[in-house]
Amino acid sequence: SDINGILFLGNYKNKKVNVTVRFNKDLVCSSFGLFSLDVNKLHKLCNEAKGADLNIKGSGLYGKCTADEDSTLFLSLPYSDNFTVKVNGKKVPYKRAFTGFTAFDIPKGESEISITFLPKGFIAGATISLIGIFLTALCFKFKDTIDGNTKINGVCRVVLMGICIAVVTYVYIFSVLAKVLMLAGIM
Repeated sequence: SDINGILFLGNYKNKKVNVTVRFNKDLVCSSFGLFSLDVNKLHKLCNEAKGADLNIKGSGLYGKCTADEDSTLFLSLPYSDNFTVKVNGKKVPYKRAFTGFTAFDIPKGESEISITFLPKGFIAGATISLIGIFLTALCFKFKDTIDGNTKINGVCRVVLMGICIAVVTYVYIFSVLAKVLMLAGIM
């Protein structure tokens, strides 16, 4: 997984602590480190932190946030390239925070926030489905004409077979091949 976690090792004051880490398999770390934390400062910061009042509607989060100054809003929302983040109706860039979460900038004052999610390939899939429904409806409408004309019938069969081959090639063969090449580090 490309998302790191934080492991609590205990509370220690004015002591030397040795930490030994053993791995059961080879791995590649994007970051690895040990750090300590002043728990009292953490509690103080948590009590002073301001949050956003966001609610889930459909496939998005909507709500308001008030900031005393230009700030960054951190959400414990898993990062994805498929979000659209809008602050006060304007699309804003967002970034990955702490390896696996989402953060974006908000201006001073009260802000309306909307975060929507659209899976990759959704629009292409919906478009292909609508084209398929349309072509199926055409086939039913002109069924008698197609059945009566062997030339049109043959062309329709060839076109349908070509579409099926293209879909199987793209969805199954190409996507699996691309994943294998990515895992091998070639792409």
